[in-house]
Amino acid sequence: MLQNRRNTRIRPYLNAGQWFRRIVIIMSLLAVVPVLYGKGQQDDTLSRADELIADQHYNEALALLNNYAKTDPKKFDRIQAKIRKILQFREEYNTTAQALLDVMVYDANNEDQIRYLTNLLYALDPERTVETQDFINRTREAALFRYNRELLEKILVQGQRLIAEGNYLEALRTLTGGLVIYQAEFFRSGYGQAMEANARQGISTLTGNTGAFTSIMNDLQTAVNNLGTMTSQGIEPQNLAAYRNVYNNVGPVLDRLITLRNLFLETDRKFKDDLAQLQKMNPRKKDSNFLSFAIRLLEGETNADGTVNYGILGVFDTLWNKEAARARDLLAAKSLQVYDNAVNDAAAGNYSGVAARGQVLEGYVLLPVDLEIRWNRYDVSPRKAVIFSQTVPDSEAENYLKFRVLADTSRFWRTLAQLGIDFSAVPQRDALSLWQNGGNAEQLILAEQRTAADLRKIRVSAQTLASNIQQETDSYRNLGSRYLVSPAFDYIKGLNTAVLRLIDAVTSGELNSSVARYTIANAQINARVTEREKEFREGSALLQGKLTDKYLAKYPTIAAELLTRMDAANETDSQAMRALLSQYNAEPPEILESNGISSLRAEALAMQARQNNLRSQGQSMAALARSQSIQAQNFRNEGNNYIRDIRAALSRKNFDVALDRVKQANTAFDQSLALEYDEATLNQKSAVIPSLEAEIEDNVFQQVSALVVNIKDAYYDNDFDGASRFISLAENTLKQAKLNPDHPDIVYWKEIIQAGQSSGRTIPVTAPLYAEMSQLLSDARRNFEEGQKLLKTFRDAEGKRLLAAARQNIQKVRRVYPQNEEAGILELRIDQVLDSDIEAKLGSKITDAIRRTRSGSQQNRIEAVNELRTIQVVFPGFTNFPGYTSWPAIINQAEIDAGLRPPPPDPRAIAQAQEIVNRARPVVASRSQDRMEETRAELAQAMRLDPNNAEARSLFNEASRIISAGKVILDSDAERLFQQASQALAQNNGIRALQLVNQIYSLNSIYRYVSRMIALEQRARAIL
Repeated sequence: MLQNRRNTRIRPYLNAGQWFRRIVIIMSLLAVVPVLYGKGQQDDTLSRADELIADQHYNEALALLNNYAKTDPKKFDRIQAKIRKILQFREEYNTTAQALLDVMVYDANNEDQIRYLTNLLYALDPERTVETQDFINRTREAALFRYNRELLEKILVQGQRLIAEGNYLEALRTLTGGLVIYQAEFFRSGYGQAMEANARQGISTLTGNTGAFTSIMNDLQTAVNNLGTMTSQGIEPQNLAAYRNVYNNVGPVLDRLITLRNLFLETDRKFKDDLAQLQKMNPRKKDSNFLSFAIRLLEGETNADGTVNYGILGVFDTLWNKEAARARDLLAAKSLQVYDNAVNDAAAGNYSGVAARGQVLEGYVLLPVDLEIRWNRYDVSPRKAVIFSQTVPDSEAENYLKFRVLADTSRFWRTLAQLGIDFSAVPQRDALSLWQNGGNAEQLILAEQRTAADLRKIRVSAQTLASNIQQETDSYRNLGSRYLVSPAFDYIKGLNTAVLRLIDAVTSGELNSSVARYTIANAQINARVTEREKEFREGSALLQGKLTDKYLAKYPTIAAELLTRMDAANETDSQAMRALLSQYNAEPPEILESNGISSLRAEALAMQARQNNLRSQGQSMAALARSQSIQAQNFRNEGNNYIRDIRAALSRKNFDVALDRVKQANTAFDQSLALEYDEATLNQKSAVIPSLEAEIEDNVFQQVSALVVNIKDAYYDNDFDGASRFISLAENTLKQAKLNPDHPDIVYWKEIIQAGQSSGRTIPVTAPLYAEMSQLLSDARRNFEEGQKLLKTFRDAEGKRLLAAARQNIQKVRRVYPQNEEAGILELRIDQVLDSDIEAKLGSKITDAIRRTRSGSQQNRIEAVNELRTIQVVFPGFTNFPGYTSWPAIINQAEIDAGLRPPPPDPRAIAQAQEIVNRARPVVASRSQDRMEETRAELAQAMRLDPNNAEARSLFNEASRIISAGKVILDSDAERLFQQASQALAQNNGIRALQLVNQIYSLNSIYRYVSRMIALEQRARAIL
């Protein structure tokens, strides 16, 4: 039982076993007295040791054995056996002493057990009775201390329970009742008169003021209760006086409590001083004395688990902390009620209410401030805080700071109220709506300027107030980081929030006023800029041109005039813009950087950029327009000069120069029109030049008609080369005039001449074998003439040999050119010389040739015609054959039958040709391009049907001119691209111009032969 209690209880003082072990060690050390013996006496020494052990003189026996072991180590085992016997007795002593200690500590009232164990100790250690008695005395003192310690704990626990229940008076009586502990022993100990007098005075103070404490406690609770009943009253100024009177009853009672508590504190101090002196005189006393226990009754103590048991001073502290804190909280609640009302009124914009709260806030807050000062007088802990030269307990620093903030900032609430009242007096208007509904913009701008100025004064004052509040906040913050969490900062934040809310409201009003003002001002400027931009677009449109059916019409002269006027107006607008921007820049940052104003200023800057851009672009475009106007005039003058040149060339019948000048005039007028539209220029290009081209074409057709006559003459003279040259000349003449080279007359005679050339009657000088064939024919003629002469002189053999040689050369030629006329005539002449019966055969031969011209292949017909022509040349007077009329008539009919000569038109062909002419006449007169190609083809057919129909030829020529003219004047899509290409050339962009030229060609490949297109493409390639 005792062992279990010993293992489970916590011993705050020195363990009894520790005391016993210390005593045993001391006794053992004292027992070791060195005894020296001679070597001859060693066995006697062991015998003496046995005697001492039997007489229970254990210490003396141990000393003897220890010394003997040093002199004769060989006897160590025997010596150790005797020492173990001594230690067995010593262990029994220790066990008995521990049992006695346990009884005294855990069962102090068991006198029989204590007596038994004490006698047993004396019996075990008869030679050390003084030390044993001292140990027993110490053990009894430890047991008594243990008992008193448990009694103190019970008193403190009971006192703590009564304090927790709020039974402060009973707690005080219970705790002061514990002053009896060690009291009688203290006064018996003889510590001196001064120490005993202090003890008696302290006991009297602690036990004799119960009545005074009761009175203070009751008065304090009553005063605080009365303060609580005032909580329901309002916070108006008249209620402040009544509230202050009630608090004035609380303060004096707190002073009485402080005085009494200080008296108890002084007693505690004296007890501590005397305890220190007592422990210095008698170190063994430690805490086992009256002063030590009295101090614990006063101060209480902290348990091992960290909990606290309050002492007598704790009764005072608990009463103070409850009632003073209750009073503080009531006072704080009242102050905060005023503060909260001020915050709510400010949030609602009720600045008259804020003014009323600001007047009484300081009066209400000074009451808890006074309480905190008393709290500092009550609190004696060394942990103090100094706040603005006022010392307060560290534990109350946050509360004091809170009340101090509320008091110090009450003047800021009054300032805020006046600013809010001033703000409410500023007139408000919806300037934007008034302006949008027709209000005078200038008057509204001036009105909003005045409003913004008034609001700005209020805002600046409010910002100054916010700055002062921030300075106040900084002064609080400098008190130290441990107070930064104080609610005081929430209260000053609440004030600051109210000020910032007013600043926001004023700023919002100022911003709204400024936004309205600048919106209207921006709108006025924007209207001007928009008008300038409209003028710029008009000028740009005039300069860039308007698309017509044929091309892009540009007006740089008009554009230059418009853009010049626009530039002058833009300068005036720019001055107004600079004035407006200077007003923006004069705005304070909080207005200028706001979303509304910053966006309006950005809008104004964008408008200024538009103005600057307009001015730059307008000036550049005006300069470009003037330049293009001058260039257009120069091109017009150049085109007019070319027209004069065309007329001069026509008068001289110099058509090559005229056609060249037509191209140049077209190019000049195109360049002029590409730069500027002009009616006169358009007329020159679309009317005058085409009429001149028509005149040139008439002359060209006259030349072609003359060339056709030359072609006929050359053909009938068998001058096929000459005829071909005339055909080429006619084709080139038509091509130069941009007319269709496939003229029906040219086509027809070209086919006839090609047929004649294919007949082989002649050898073209361009033929590869012309020289060789000519040499063979020349040799054949020479042999024929010489052979014929030899035959006339009767040199037949030689003459026939030469004629045979001539025939061989002729055969060589005819193998290549079988229809060669010269070879055929020469060969027939040889036959004439050698064959005397040849004329008898001619009739059938002529008849057969005439038949073959009318049937068979084209080649056979041509061969038959050539044969008739040869017979006519060799035998011009031969007429002995059926159907002879005349050789020219026969040859003419044969050529007609063979297709080598056009037949005379028959009445049906003439009538058919006239029908075509009649159908074509109105189509050509309409000059419509829709059916012109088809009509021209029909007229070509009419010319073939009736070559003598002059009207068909005239209409064909006119249709050709119309078609040619239609191809020269591009269609609307091609003309639009042509003007764009011309503009690209004016901008020196050859690549773009060529791209547009190729697009035009893709519309119609015939455009590649249009003179304007050829000139445009050449110019584009020239600048690459």
